[in-house]
This record gives sequence, structure tokens and C-alpha cells, in this order.
Amino acid sequence: TTSPTFVPSLSPSLFPSLFPSVSPFVEPTASPLPTSTALPSLTPSLSPSLIPTPEPTKSPTVQPTQSPTIDPTNDPTKDPTLDPTNDPTRDPTTDPTYYPTQSPISIILETGNTILDQGISTAWPPNAFPDSVLEILITSLTNDTDAFMSELYEASTAVFYARSLEDITENYYIFTVENDPLPTANISYTFAFPIPYDLFVKCDAGYGYVILAYEEQTGYGTEKWPLFNLYPSLLDASGSMLTAVFYREMWRNKTANILLSCTPGTNINAAANNQVSGGEGGQRRRQLLQNSNAINAINAIDFSDKCLSASISCPIPLLLQTDHCNVLVPYSRNHIGVDYESTHPNGTIIAAANGVVEQSETSFFYGDMITLRHFDGSATVYKNLNSRLKFVGDAVTKEEAIGTAVGHLHFEYITNGQLYANKGHINGDACIKKDNVATGSIEVSDSGTQADDAFSMYIDSYYVCETELGELNKCTVSSLRCGSHTLSIKVIAAPDGYGTWLVRLFDGWLFSDGTAERNNFLDEHIAREPVGHIESWTFIVPCVNDTIAITPSSTSPVSTP
Repeated sequence: TTSPTFVPSLSPSLFPSLFPSVSPFVEPTASPLPTSTALPSLTPSLSPSLIPTPEPTKSPTVQPTQSPTIDPTNDPTKDPTLDPTNDPTRDPTTDPTYYPTQSPISIILETGNTILDQGISTAWPPNAFPDSVLEILITSLTNDTDAFMSELYEASTAVFYARSLEDITENYYIFTVENDPLPTANISYTFAFPIPYDLFVKCDAGYGYVILAYEEQTGYGTEKWPLFNLYPSLLDASGSMLTAVFYREMWRNKTANILLSCTPGTNINAAANNQVSGGEGGQRRRQLLQNSNAINAINAIDFSDKCLSASISCPIPLLLQTDHCNVLVPYSRNHIGVDYESTHPNGTIIAAANGVVEQSETSFFYGDMITLRHFDGSATVYKNLNSRLKFVGDAVTKEEAIGTAVGHLHFEYITNGQLYANKGHINGDACIKKDNVATGSIEVSDSGTQADDAFSMYIDSYYVCETELGELNKCTVSSLRCGSHTLSIKVIAAPDGYGTWLVRLFDGWLFSDGTAERNNFLDEHIAREPVGHIESWTFIVPCVNDTIAITPSSTSPVSTP
């Protein structure tokens, strides 16, 4: 019909308005509207008429405005200002906020800067890198995530008694830089890490947090091998941030791999005068990083030419004084051991101190090797062996043959972090008694002129070393944790039946009466002591040395010979 119907048509407008008016048309037409726009406006008029227009605009706005009002449309602008996107700026400030975005973009500046990225503070000195984007991935290290790295961690940290990481999350940090580091001499970077929650709740009592970095060590000739190297570190006053100094050796293909774990022995803490209390966490982290005294203290612990443990013997049998422990490759940052020339005709290798064989195996990473655990809890490791003469559980005495090595021996010395102030590898060559020049904070020797008496030394019931008759009549110890200790000496040899000793303390260490020497040869009131006699004294190691305080630990004795 030609007149309108009260029943709406089943064929409505092909392009009806998405937002009808307040008063819809009561009597729609029987046929669709003659014309319509292909793309109607998505936004209705703010003041629609009661009768909608039958013909929407022919030129709707396809692109939304680039400068929206405070009350933007439902399709926001692509470049808003009042409501920024989740993509952070590509040029952040050098001192970003304490709460960075989930995936920040940080830039190392060639002029030097400090970056706080996902809670990790990193300080970059000038000329460390050209301007480079830094990315940090925080993840976990297990056999499922990276089998090679996980096995390497187990192999290279077993000597530290490091904790298994299979149930630890968010303690593995992968740093990636845009450019290779610059070849600036003596460059270092200071990183401060928040302690992961899993380590905080799962590390055993008496353990301390440690930082390890993946490295490739270089030895004699073309010798190379990987490991996770334990770095000296400082724990801040709150016990929540661990700081270490790193070097160019940590980078491989523009990537550095760092782990946080825990090992026996509580942490070294920043000194009281270096501790920062109050304020935001980011401020405290930056102040810790910028404290040059604390950082110098870390460096002072590392790579010292002074023995940082107890004196030991050369692992190469003495044939001639000129070929006794000839060093082929010294201890350094990229070689945390000493390569000695194997000068014995049979290639014989001997134990550097009394102990028990803890490991004797052919390692996937290190070849034939033996680890000896000594009675002060420290360990010596013998690698590049051609044969092994001792096996797990065997007791060995100092200078007893344990294996053979052709060409050279790779030798490592690792301290007991529960007794000594440092953890990890130290320069073992500095602890070897050559020409009786070994020095330490404690020195025990024969007080007579003939050096015909011998003594063993104990610290807090740990057997640490012993003197020898004649030329090498000295036993030394250094780098103990601060606090009160007990020093004992036992007469083990005295041709005339009585031992005469001289005990001297250095480096500010004092006996409880304030003196630094014990000598029963000069004191006519003290009787000469027979073989088997034990004499003990209390002495104090200062806890603060201008820049650092070392947390005392409760030391429990191990088995003694």
C-alpha cells in the first residue's frame, strides 16, 4: 500500500544509526531510507532532536582527534598527553624512580651514570661503555630453564657448599648491553641487588648471601674453562641489599650472567658510619653505591698478595730450591688459581695441608681433579691431573702424594667463610711458605735460635697450620672474622723434651690483656713445656677497620688431627 503501516518493515535501514534518538520514529517507512552514509558517526549529537534525521552525515570523522579534550571519546587518541601509555620513555632520567615500569628501558651513558632498574642499582663510571641500552632479565636457574648453566653452578660451587637453586626463584640475572664495553683500563662497575625472597626464607641459619658471576677463565697455554666465580660482597645495614664490584671479565657476547645464592658464613656488612637509615629504598641503594670507602673495602678483600687464610705448603715436591713452586700463570681476576710448573720427574703432586679427600673425579668441565677439605674448613683443589692416587674419604697428611700432573698443575685455595672474613678463592701462592717469608696477623714460631721445636696452631678449636723444624719454622694466620677468638698452640716436636714458642699478633690484633706477644723462652717464670702440652689465650680481632665491619659468626669446630 501507499500509506504507512503500524507494523515496522522487516527490512530496516541498511545502515541504521548506532545511537537512536530519545524518541524513536513511531511510524517507520515501509522501505529503507533512500540514501545513507557508508560509515555513520559513532558519536551521537549531544542534543538530538525528537525525530532523528533520516540521512546521517555523508562525511563522518574516520580518524579521531589528535588532541582530545579532558573528556575524550571512547576511541582514545593515539598520542594522548593526560593519560600516557604503558610504554615508558626511551630516554629515562639517569636517576629513575624507585618503582620502575615492568619493562623499563635503561641507558648506560658514556659519561657515567647510576641506574635503578627493577630494584637493582648499577653504577657505571665514565668510559665504561659507549651510550648503550641496558636490559635486565630476572629469572630462575634450574635444570629445566638452562641445564648447562645449572650443572656448571653445581660443579663450580660445590667447594663452597653453596645452596641448591632448584627451589629458588628470581635470583638469576641476565644483563644484556647494546654495545661492547670500552677498553678502558682498570674499569669496574658496582651493582647492588635486593635479596630475593626465596633466599631470605630458605637459606639455612649461619649461611650468608653471595653473588656469583659466570666467567671463562684462562690458564696456561690455551687452557680455558667456565665457572661461576664467587665475588666479595657487602650486605647493607638493613640486610636487604648485597653489593659487589664487577669487571670487564664478566661480559660475554654483550651478556653477563649473575646469580645470588648463599653459603656457610654470615655476611660482611657495611660499616656503621657507612650505613644509611630511613628514606626511600632507592636513595639508600644509591648512597651505598656512591660510598667509595665501602667499595674500596670490597676491593681490598680481593686479589691480595697477602695470605687471607692459613699458611700451607707447596703442592709440588721440593727437589731444588730454585724450582720449588715455579709459577707459570699467577692468580688474577681471570685466573682464580695458580698454575705451577710440574717439576718432579714423575709429575708427583702432593697435599698442601692435612685433610680429607672430598672430591676425586673426572669432571666434565675440569678434567681429572681432587678436592681436599682441610681441618680449618678451607679447601685446596688440584686440577689438570693425569692420574688420581687418592679417593673420596681418604685421609691425607701434608706433602703426601695425591696424584700426578704432566707439564703443570692448576691449584686453587678456598677459605672457610665461617672462620675467615672472606669467602671464595684467594691467592694460594701468597700462603705458601717459601724461604720462611710467609707473614700474617698471627705468627707462631720457635722462640729459640735453632728452630728445633715445632707446634700446631688452633683457632676456636679449628686446626689451622703447624710449624716445621728448621728453615720453615713458622705458621701464620690472617683475615679472621672480627670479635673474640681462642688461640691454642700444641707442642708436637721438641728434641730436648721441652718446647719454647714465640707468638706474635699484628694488624691491631691483641690478646685480652692488651698485649701482642707471648714468649715462654724469655720469661724465666714460665716453665718449658713438654711434647703434647697445649697453651691457650683469648685474643681480639677488631670489628671496624675505618670502612667495613665484619659480622662475627659462631664457629663450631671440625674434626682435628
